[in-house]
Amino acid sequence: MKTGFVTELLSEQTITSFFLVHEKEVRNTREGRAYLRMELGDRSGTVEARMWDQFEVVAKDINRDDFVKVQARVEVYRNRPQLSVIQVRIAKPEEIDIADYLPHTPFDVEKMWADLLGYANSLQNPWLKKLVLQVITEPGTAKCYKRAPAAKVMHHAYMGGLLEHGAVIGPRHRASPEKPAVPGLSRRGRSISTRSPTAFNGPPGRPFRPIPRKPIEISDPTAIWG
Repeated sequence: MKTGFVTELLSEQTITSFFLVHEKEVRNTREGRAYLRMELGDRSGTVEARMWDQFEVVAKDINRDDFVKVQARVEVYRNRPQLSVIQVRIAKPEEIDIADYLPHTPFDVEKMWADLLGYANSLQNPWLKKLVLQVITEPGTAKCYKRAPAAKVMHHAYMGGLLEHGAVIGPRHRASPEKPAVPGLSRRGRSISTRSPTAFNGPPGRPFRPIPRKPIEISDPTAIWG
């Protein structure tokens, strides 16, 4: 679990934490002194970071959309926190939980999942009930369903959004006999069938490369990690 989120930064403290690189460039001061400028972020926001010494190797190794581990001093510049970077390196895949860096549903995922299973179990047709439960309880599918967004840009376009959307519309479907009872498996059945288990977790041994500022291509298994 990541500690030291952007919104928790306090002036005059030294932190060690992980961030997503939103921007990276080498700049020069008015006096001609070069420095590395980065915009680092997590799911709570972004913060400007500057590295003044021995940054040349780092500047070559780190790119936009990389995850990095940073040791830095928190300072205040123009009434906003800013990081003065002491050390920085590329983060290892096992050090990163992508949910810490992308917008996430504010609701309890496991409770919503229990509700979804309840909707599935309420199906009256035994064959449809069996099919639905086989699909959504398959471990890889279940893991993706709990993390997937409901859309690319508009409604519920954040991690856990598909499950949240299902929890909202589920009672309406169950109350209407002419509609299927399980959200995500009616006219949006493709929402499950087009996802692979790696779509929202990344393949083993390869770091994630999410691009939060762009729509999430939910039908593309490589959309989150690039």
